[in-house]
Amino acid sequence: LASALLILLIPAALGRLEQSPDDEPAPARSSVLSELTEGLALVRANRLLVAIFAASTLLAVGDGLILAGLVIFIGDVLHAGEVGFGAMLTARGFGGILGGIIVARYGARLSERRLMPAAAFAMALIWLGMANLQYLPVAMLMFLLTGTPAMAWAVSAQTLLQRTVADAFRGRVFGVYSTITSVAALTGMGISAATL
Repeated sequence: LASALLILLIPAALGRLEQSPDDEPAPARSSVLSELTEGLALVRANRLLVAIFAASTLLAVGDGLILAGLVIFIGDVLHAGEVGFGAMLTARGFGGILGGIIVARYGARLSERRLMPAAAFAMALIWLGMANLQYLPVAMLMFLLTGTPAMAWAVSAQTLLQRTVADAFRGRVFGVYSTITSVAALTGMGISAATL
């Protein structure tokens, strides 16, 4: 839910973008660390990028919390063991494939700034619903349903990043984005493992 609220900042940020991303000067060649530092500086200077990064980071922490807690949820609440865990991950995989197809077919009907908060709210509601279930087939269906909003989020975030950042800087910004969201997911998993 926090991700969905943060992403509501995107329309305001979009209205304040004054220069085209292609108006930025080309970067000089340098080391990986300096390129990541340049990418981070670009992100901090752009409100839209800050909103996307903040919301994506919160979403990644939440996903990490859920994935690490899934083993205990399946074992202790659903009493399904390793077969149930495999079934849940399979449902998530199929959900991602189905979500990709749905987003490719219908995603263009909504702008990214509307699709992202809707996707975040949908994922939060599905996760909350799943947490209150004690029947494996229904939990699998709920996990499958997270595929469509997850893909809608991912495609929208990457589309906004590509539209906002000049070609010459995209690698730097995407490198920072991948690094931050990966560390956030690991942080969520660590928190979940430490508290469960």
